[in-house]
Amino acid sequence: MIYQSSTTTGLFEYGFKANGNKQYVVTSSAPNDKYYMVSFLPYLELYKFQKNEFTFSTVGYGFLKLDIQNQACFNTDDKLIFKRENLSLPNDETNWSNERLGCYTYTSPDYFIVPVGTHKYSWQVTKNNIMTEYSAEIIVTEGAFLTFNLYY
Repeated sequence: MIYQSSTTTGLFEYGFKANGNKQYVVTSSAPNDKYYMVSFLPYLELYKFQKNEFTFSTVGYGFLKLDIQNQACFNTDDKLIFKRENLSLPNDETNWSNERLGCYTYTSPDYFIVPVGTHKYSWQVTKNNIMTEYSAEIIVTEGAFLTFNLYY
C-alpha cells in the first residue's frame, strides 16, 4: 500500500500506483485480529485514472466447533450432506458438503472462526432410501466458543 487515510465518518481511502495493464487484487485485514472481514463483492475491478469505490465491513467473530454423529445408523448406505448460512450477513453461505456415508461420526479437532450473527445449518439425511431435510440455528456472539451438535 502506498497511501492510506481515514475520516471521522469511517470512510477509508487507499491509493497506489498502477503499473501498466496488470491485474491487481485488493485485500484488507482487520486490526489486531479482533474482527472478521466481510466483503460484499466477490470480485473487484479497478480502473486506472478513475475513483474506484467498493464496500466492505468488519464484524466481531466467535468460535464454532462441529459435532456430527449418526446416532441411529441404518447401514453403510446412510448419507449426510450439510451447509451453513449466516442469516445476519449477505452472501455468507457455504456450499453443500461432500457426502458423509455410513455410520459417520466427526468432531472438529479445533474451533473455527465465524462472524457473529445467527447461523443456520441445513442438512439432508438419507436412510433406507428415504431422504429427510433438517435445519437449525445457532447464535454466535463475539468471543463465544460454541459447539453445534448435528445428530441424525
